[in-house]
Amino acid sequence: MPKTLEDLANDPSNSLDEICKRLDTPTAGLGNYENIAKYYGYDVYTVSEFSTSPKGPSKAMILAIIAEHPDVTVESFAKVVVEQTRRENVARLLREFDSRR
Repeated sequence: MPKTLEDLANDPSNSLDEICKRLDTPTAGLGNYENIAKYYGYDVYTVSEFSTSPKGPSKAMILAIIAEHPDVTVESFAKVVVEQTRRENVARLLREFDSRR
């Protein structure tokens, strides 16, 4: 059964933190959480709120996606990450989490 983003958020490991740390770190030539947020339909004001979240922008975005789109799977999110940001390192971590039992 495919894992959802909610499974990732509720996992006791630090997988979500590692994923968010990488997504929050600017990398020349690659996108970030803002590109993903726009894909999911968040406007510039909401993206701005993510950027000031004490939890960090990527974690705030992922929690918002879970609330509005509870059926998003880890794999489908990984595909969006690659398509919107070209962050293969983040997609790899997502897929590693998804493949665990």
